Amino acid sequence: MERIRYALLSSASGYSPAVSLLKIIERQIPIKEIRRVQQQTFNTWKTRVQSKTFQNTRRKAMLGRLPSIRKLARGFWHGRTMPRNFLRAYAWANIGAARGDMIMRALRDRILSVVETNRFLSPQDLQKAQDLSFEIWNKMRRN
Repeated sequence: MERIRYALLSSASGYSPAVSLLKIIERQIPIKEIRRVQQQTFNTWKTRVQSKTFQNTRRKAMLGRLPSIRKLARGFWHGRTMPRNFLRAYAWANIGAARGDMIMRALRDRILSVVETNRFLSPQDLQKAQDLSFEIWNKMRRN
């Protein structure tokens, strides 16, 4: 599973060919393994220097700033500025959709469509994503 971890980190660091490599690798790995490696990679990455931009964007998103919510959803979905993480991409797109943003509603629906077609998230993972978006939403309301 090191190959997917390195591809996730390379993609997050801006190495664009890694995105294509990720797509190939993800077709060869069971859903549970993809999710496990995505989460482990994110946990490692968020402590690194390059995640400072992410932390700043997340702080703004937690204040309800739509451009930052969009940046997080797209970043997690595409994996170009942060490690690809389907669960987190759905959660942030869902939050944007709940705020009435049509762009985020379209991304959330696209994620659902791709997830169902390619089975990148299990029904249990989708429930976790829903729970995560609800948890984030409640924290945002307190800010």
